[in-house]
Amino acid sequence: MKENMFQKDLGNNTLSIIEDSTSQSNQETKIDESKNVQNSENIPIKLKKSDSFTTLEEFYSEHYPDYKLFKFHGFYYCRIGNLIAFNFNKNNGYLPRFSIGPNWYMTLSLNILITFFAYFLYVFIITKLHILLNLTFVIWVLLVYFWLNAAALIHPEIAMDKVASGRYCFFCEKCKIFHKPEDKVHHCNFCNVCIKRMDHHCVWVGKCVGKNNVKPFYIMTVTVSFFYIYIIICVILFIFKTK
Repeated sequence: MKENMFQKDLGNNTLSIIEDSTSQSNQETKIDESKNVQNSENIPIKLKKSDSFTTLEEFYSEHYPDYKLFKFHGFYYCRIGNLIAFNFNKNNGYLPRFSIGPNWYMTLSLNILITFFAYFLYVFIITKLHILLNLTFVIWVLLVYFWLNAAALIHPEIAMDKVASGRYCFFCEKCKIFHKPEDKVHHCNFCNVCIKRMDHHCVWVGKCVGKNNVKPFYIMTVTVSFFYIYIIICVILFIFKTK
């Protein structure tokens, strides 16, 4: 099969156009879309359906040029760029459900700060108010904890294809991977990976906000905003009560 590739530099990404002289024959080839790994001729490779280390390693060796797979306390982890990914979903092509970013210490610091702030408010202000305000305060704090850590732990999904899977695709010179224009991929220098549908890099959640964790991130910001309003109302009620 003969292929001609034309490339156009676009910053960190290179637009690659692949022309296939045997495109007609390829169109007649039936591709099983349920398989995730493809070789250089765009033909799916059947993966072993097991939880073995070899299968996981086979998947990442086929997809990503720079990774490190290791096992700790019976669980498998994978370093991709500056992300530590874990809890792999076999039904979704061994893609990870969760990952920890390079700014994980900022998320930990924020959790500690929220704990001290909530404890101070609860002991010195909230307990002096009505019992319903006490219960509401606890619920708000738990919601903030939940959505903050959901945005921090859910894997944003990254582009990881060593082989071009279409005629028009971008090539990242830093990651050495291809990605499609419709994925709206952007390379993050902090996470050192290409994030799909990247919104921004947030140090407070420790990594990028992208395709999979953008919803919990914005739910978290809305929850925190209303929590601030609730605190202001509680403080005003406390001031009037103590007068």
